[in-house]
Order: sequence, then structure tokens, then C-alpha cells
Amino acid sequence: VPPARRRRTVHRTPGARVDASRARWALDLYRLRPMRMYNVGDKVYYTAQSKTLENGDKLTYAEVGEVMEHPRRAIDDRVVDVKFPDNKENISCDVNKLSCLQPSSIGAPVRKVLLPSVLPSGTLGVTFELGSTKIKGLSEGSPLKNFVKVGERVVALTDKDGNVFDYTDKSGEDLAKKLTNTTEQPGQIITVVGAGLSVRKVNLPPGKLGVVFVKGTTVIKELSMGANPIVSSGERVVVLATKDFTFDCTCMSDEELSDILNDTAYSPHVNERTITVVGVPPRLENDWRPVDPSPAADDEESDDDADDGADRESLEGDP
Repeated sequence: VPPARRRRTVHRTPGARVDASRARWALDLYRLRPMRMYNVGDKVYYTAQSKTLENGDKLTYAEVGEVMEHPRRAIDDRVVDVKFPDNKENISCDVNKLSCLQPSSIGAPVRKVLLPSVLPSGTLGVTFELGSTKIKGLSEGSPLKNFVKVGERVVALTDKDGNVFDYTDKSGEDLAKKLTNTTEQPGQIITVVGAGLSVRKVNLPPGKLGVVFVKGTTVIKELSMGANPIVSSGERVVVLATKDFTFDCTCMSDEELSDILNDTAYSPHVNERTITVVGVPPRLENDWRPVDPSPAADDEESDDDADDGADRESLEGDP
């Protein structure tokens, strides 16, 4: 991968001094991945309406596939070729119709959105709730109308260079200002949380958290005995911020997140670590339960070969 296209999926605070040992874990994790929404080999779920193509191949809602390549014809990496089970050929898919998280009947709980290459320098036509990045309204002519939905909340912004900015506790005004100040920067990605889901920011104490994640995800399975109950079972970690770096954890595995948490557990600025967690209120649990595609859906067959959900005790589970 050419150096110009190497990913830097963390944001370093301007002017911050970072020693070599603390920089290692941040840069080694993702820096060598291309700066793209999805990379070759990634597992992705289809999140648009099911349909059958002319050659008989099918796109089925919530079916999992594997990213095979980035077509040369694609602009700004907005299209990837995906191999879905039982299809004869790879299918070119819009990245905004894919998700690294298994969707429910009403969409993915957290999703990444690749924004238009050019945004107007004026208003975005988006109304946010006061003091929040939760979307309250979208005007008919908004350039973001087909990209975000009312009720969703923006928790992170990744710029064209892969730098991540935490917007969990920022206002919509701050976000709009950032977007309109960078109107001609293709490749900007926002991370949005689904409507109705709870979002909170947690200050992490020094030391290990003592949590066990569901294998392959950043969903908290359980807390170890004696662990500080600042997070709860079922919550998903979507953003991790330290003094020097910010990480978008949406598509991370339990191993990747555990490595970062463990390596920063006793750093000099450990009291400045925060995580953003997303939870499903009890009254919405059925709505946000992952979909199990079946032949009955849209009269189309599907073969879901997603992770079987086996659990793994992460490094964070060590006492």
C-alpha cells in the first residue's frame, strides 16, 4: 500500500508530546490499513432492501459477505466488490449500504457513513437537539438527507487522513462548523448511533477495567468480580479517547480494544481516558435484536455465515 494511502485511524491532539512506548500501540493497530471504509477481507452486512439481480444473484438484507476488492472505476472508495454466499459473481456495493455490525429489523445499532465529496459552505439543512449531535430534523434540500436519519446521533468524525474526532459530548453547531469548514475534503466519515439507543460518555479510572467482551466485538459481556461497575453488560464501546489519541471502535475486535485499554491502563495521563458506550433500553430490546435472515424474507434465500457469537474472555478480564 503506498504511504500516501496508509490509514491513521487515530487523532493526535495538536502539540501533544507522545513518547515512543505510548505511540506504539496507537500507530501499530491500524496505521497500515488503507484509509477506506472497508478493506479487502472485511466481513460486511448488507443493509439495504433485498433484491435479485438480472443474473440471478441476490442481495439479502442482513446477509454477511466478504469484501473482495475495490474496483478501479470507484470514486473516493465509495464502492466495494463483495462476495455473498451462493452468488456466482462479486457484487459492487455502495459502502453506505454495508455495515460491519449485524443489523436488526430497523438497521444497524451503530453505522459509519461516507459523506459526499463536496458539501456546501453554507447551511447543511440539519437541525440538532440543543447541545447535542442528535439529529432533530432534515430539510428537503439537505445534502445529508440521504445519508443520515432523524433521531440518529453523531458520535465521531473521521477526516480524509484517518484522524478521529470525538463528538459524543459536542454540540451540533460544533459538528456543522467542522463539516462546513472542510467542504472539499473527500473521504470524511461520520459514525452515527441509531435512534432510540442510549449514548453516554464514561471517564475511565486507572488500571484494568475487568470486563469481558463478546468475541470479535466491543460489546461488554460481563464484568469480572470486583470490577468497577461504570459500564454494564450489553453496552457497546464505540469511541475511546486518551490524552493524545482518539479511536473509532465501531469495527474493532475485542482483542484490538483490549490491547489499547491494557496498554493505557497505567499511562501518565490515565485519568484522561474516556469511552463512549451505546446501550439498548429494555423497552427497545426486541426492536434492536439482530436479524436472522430467512428464506421467507422478500421470498429470497439467504445464507448467513456471520460469527456464531461465541464469547471470549479478553485481556481486560485479567484481574
